[in-house]
Amino acid sequence: MNNMTISRKLQLMIGIAIAALCIGGFTSFYGISRVSSALTSMQKNTVPSLLTIGEIDALFIEYRLAVHQHLLASTGEVMTSREKNIAGITEKLDTLLAKYEKTLAIDSKDKAMILAEKQALQEYRASADRVLQQSKAFNKDVALSTLELETAALGGKLEEALKAHVEYNNQLAAAAEQSSSASARISLTVSSIISLMAFWSLFWAELRLSAASPNPCATCKAQSPESRIWTLPPVPMPARKMSWARWQACSMACSTNYKPI
Repeated sequence: MNNMTISRKLQLMIGIAIAALCIGGFTSFYGISRVSSALTSMQKNTVPSLLTIGEIDALFIEYRLAVHQHLLASTGEVMTSREKNIAGITEKLDTLLAKYEKTLAIDSKDKAMILAEKQALQEYRASADRVLQQSKAFNKDVALSTLELETAALGGKLEEALKAHVEYNNQLAAAAEQSSSASARISLTVSSIISLMAFWSLFWAELRLSAASPNPCATCKAQSPESRIWTLPPVPMPARKMSWARWQACSMACSTNYKPI
């Protein structure tokens, strides 16, 4: 470093600063991209998944209530109307489950859970159809017994599966949030360290340039006090290059010997 010319030192100083800025910019871009990716995933997958499962759960509750209402119906017309309502609910459930499987299942576990829910719904539907047939034949006691001993348990199984699916989606969202937060913290830390390194490199280069520059105060000190009386501040800038801060300091030091007539 001592054998380098001032121009080479300046080139090295600028090169270090540019390299530090490039590395800091890349690190910041990486952190921002990770956060953006996590937010995009939550917007396009996590939130729609939770909304879809919530809609499935609400429709299934409506399905179970419709089966109970069928048992309370006392005429064929009312039971037929309830059956049409149940058919519409089951159609919507099939559509939502198929939509989730095709567009929202994010990994193998997510897909396995939605397939298990489809299977649980089919089992419940088979049992509920038997209840409806018994109810339509006015075997209300038999239908109620089937509902309590078989259908209710199958409905609870599907409810638990949906609850577990919601919990899994919440875990995915939490994992994505933690990952993006960690990336942001790492990017901030690395950027701060690189900025400090760049500042230290510039400061060190400035010190080396100052040390290599001539000292104008030496000329001033070589003069007698009488000759320095007529030296007006500030001391002129030396012919050779030196740092502005050092020249200013020396200029102020020499000007303290100026005595007005």
